[in-house]
Amino acid sequence: MIDQLAMNRRIFKCDLTDEQIKEFYISHSPTLMHDSNHRQYKLLLRDGRMLVLRKIYRPEQLQKICIEFCPISVYQSISLWLNPERLAGRNIQKDKWANNNFLDSDFIFDLDKEHSTTWNLNNAIGFCSQFKHTIVRTGNGYHFWVFNWRTPRFYSSPFQREAMCLKDMKAFAKSAKEFFEFDLPVSIDTRRIARVPGTMHQSGKLIRILNQNDTIYSSPFGVADEGGQSPDDLELSLGAGWKGAAASSADGTARSRLAIP
Repeated sequence: MIDQLAMNRRIFKCDLTDEQIKEFYISHSPTLMHDSNHRQYKLLLRDGRMLVLRKIYRPEQLQKICIEFCPISVYQSISLWLNPERLAGRNIQKDKWANNNFLDSDFIFDLDKEHSTTWNLNNAIGFCSQFKHTIVRTGNGYHFWVFNWRTPRFYSSPFQREAMCLKDMKAFAKSAKEFFEFDLPVSIDTRRIARVPGTMHQSGKLIRILNQNDTIYSSPFGVADEGGQSPDDLELSLGAGWKGAAASSADGTARSRLAIP
C-alpha cells in the first residue's frame, strides 16, 4: 500500500497529539481532486519521514491511511502521471519513461498572507472566474486551483509533454501577473505538491475548499487592506471543533476530465 521515501530526519513541530490527529481523521474524510488515481499522495509524519502512497481512488481509502499513520500534513501532486507512485525526480532516471510519464497538470495560484488584501483577492477571483476553479484555504493563505487553464497538446514523449506544459505555465502566470499578485516561483512548477482539502495543517488548521457562504466571496471579504491579514473566521483549529466541511461531490471526488489513451 505504501512506499517509503527517505527525507531529512529533522523533527517537525506539531502541537497536536497522535490521538487528536486520529480523532480528526475518524470524523473527517479528505476531498480528492479529479483523476486522483493519477496523482501522487504523500504523508508527512512527525519524525520527518515522508510516505509515498500507492494509487488513491477514493476518499475513504486515503482517510483509512491517515487514521493509521496520523500524518501532520497530507500532500498531493498538482500534475497527473501514468504511474504516480513511481514518480522519480525531474533530473533522475530521465531515460525511464515509466517513472516520469507526465499526462497533464492543473495550475495553482499561491496567495500567501501578504497577497491576501481586498484588492488582490478581488482581482484573483475575477481572473479565475474565466476558468473552472476552486479556492482552497491553506494554513497560511489561499490556493486558487485552476483546472481547464490550457488545451493540452499531444507529444509522444512524456518529457516533451512536461516541458511544453511548463512553458504554458510560465505564459499563463505572466498573463495573470497583470491582474493580481501571487507567489510566482512556486506557482510555475509541474512537480509541485499541495495540501489535500479536508486534511489538516500541522498547526491544527483545517485545509478546506471554500464555498459561496465564506467571507472571501462577500465585499469587502473581511480582509484588511493594510497588512494583508486573512479573515479571522477562516482560521479553523482543533479547539474550534473543526468547523466547516470541505465541499465535494456526492462521492467526495471531483468528476474526471482526463481521457487516458
